Amino acid sequence: MTKVEVLILSLAMACVLVFAGCGDDGDNSPEGPVDRFECADGTKISESRVCDGEFDCPDGTDEVVMGCGTPAFPCAENEWIDSSSYCDGVEDCSNGADESDCPE
Repeated sequence: MTKVEVLILSLAMACVLVFAGCGDDGDNSPEGPVDRFECADGTKISESRVCDGEFDCPDGTDEVVMGCGTPAFPCAENEWIDSSSYCDGVEDCSNGADESDCPE
């Protein structure tokens, strides 16, 4: 898969992700509802951690939602890594997809 194809696939997959809004976690806090983002794997994180340049969701989806601009490589369904790790000689994806099919 070429880097252009990876980018196109990343953007296409990001289109299906949506913000979950206020989740159950923290809704009963004294400060009121806490803004939450639901990762594709169901993990919830603070919405302030979305698009901050760091992968906080175990699957990396907090950095690939529309508007983030973070280049990401899709390893598999619900697993993303920073695109700088693509073809860097180290397997970062659990399935090794980031190091397979690399140009020589």
